[in-house]
Amino acid sequence: MKKQFFLVVTVIAITVLFSACGNTSSQKKSGNSDSTEKTELKIGEDTWMLNNLNVTTFRNGDPIKEAKTVEEWKSACENAEPAFCYYDNNPQYANKAGVLYNWFAVVDSRGLCPEGWRISTEDDWRNLVNSVGGSNLAGIALKSKSGWATATIADNSSGFSAFPTGMRDANGDFLKPDQTAIWWTTTEWIGNKVCTYVLEDGLDFCIDYPANKDVAHAVRCVKE
Repeated sequence: MKKQFFLVVTVIAITVLFSACGNTSSQKKSGNSDSTEKTELKIGEDTWMLNNLNVTTFRNGDPIKEAKTVEEWKSACENAEPAFCYYDNNPQYANKAGVLYNWFAVVDSRGLCPEGWRISTEDDWRNLVNSVGGSNLAGIALKSKSGWATATIADNSSGFSAFPTGMRDANGDFLKPDQTAIWWTTTEWIGNKVCTYVLEDGLDFCIDYPANKDVAHAVRCVKE
């Protein structure tokens, strides 16, 4: 009887041990010991982050300046200093829409995206848009089903889950929190402009647009 009992206890212990080892392996694959939540998405030729970037330090750990006031925002941009802000200075916006950055944070040599990732280019966005129906209809597949000001036929069939990001203009004003989503690229255009990609409330398109360098937009990273 004692031998049988000892055998049962041994089998149970071995089963628990192997089960624990299996769980640990699964967590490592996810890159997060507390969650197995998906963090990336393959669309067309590229693998994209599932969410907009939400970091306040560079890759090497250096902090990025948070510009809260109008004066702080203007000063950072006038001095070509990297800066970020939360929409309306409310960190809760970043949970779905990410952080807003100025151009100088985007191109800083210390790196804004995590290791193994880079900020998207105009070509990356063009490939993305073409993969989900072209510029006239891409918004339907890219937009989230909620968060936008008006009713939308967006179905998020791509899984990109584009929530409206709002923006901050050169005067330091926050605009269109539930009406627009705008992302930086690293592609510069003539006239000291930068290529951004835009989704608008109530419209199905996703198009490129020339932006000034003293405004704040979101960032979506692409795997290297």
